[in-house]
Amino acid sequence: MISLLATAQDAAVESDLRSELTAHGYDIRQAAPSQEDILVVVLSRAALQDAAVQSAIDTALDRGQHIIPTLAEPVRLPKLIDHLTPVDLSAANATEQLYAQIGAALSPDARLPLRVRTPSVQRSNRRSGLIVGVLALAMFLIGLYAVAVLNIEAPVEEYNQVNTEAAATRDIIIGPTLESYLQFLPGSVEEAEQYPATLEAIPTRLRPFAALTATAVAADQQGG
Repeated sequence: MISLLATAQDAAVESDLRSELTAHGYDIRQAAPSQEDILVVVLSRAALQDAAVQSAIDTALDRGQHIIPTLAEPVRLPKLIDHLTPVDLSAANATEQLYAQIGAALSPDARLPLRVRTPSVQRSNRRSGLIVGVLALAMFLIGLYAVAVLNIEAPVEEYNQVNTEAAATRDIIIGPTLESYLQFLPGSVEEAEQYPATLEAIPTRLRPFAALTATAVAADQQGG
């Protein structure tokens, strides 16, 4: 079904459109427009200054309705619908253009209308941003109070215990394999110079442990 939108000043244009569309077999809604309607809006200088028309366009955009702008006189489309192709009612093929756009909107393969940031969407975004900001600030203040006043700190002893258990489990798993590589620890300065090549031959997951062991052995030898 089709809904027509126009100002009182463009009533004659709207009446002509209504008659033309009805004669062509289209159903024209007489009451308030529905969410499923195609909205044909008559634009003129008066319409661009009419708050009710602008509000109706915003509502149609929020609903995701198909909008077909028609020009009763040469005017620029409002910013929110300037991505649409208007039908110039003064053109010789105006009715063909209008029928083509209506047919495309009614087609089962019709693309969904482009979503735009209407004033209501902008207000909703600002509210959502404000709510998120307030929650973030509240969490920060709660955390600050917990640390500064309640002296809540990270459970260091628990973390250390978990890390110790993890290291012990790791050592049990890699210990037997690592022992076979530790026999290649450098025993002299010459062997130490060649040790980087030996490390490259050790599997990647064991390489850091072999390197640390070699470093620790070298430190012990220097200390002794």
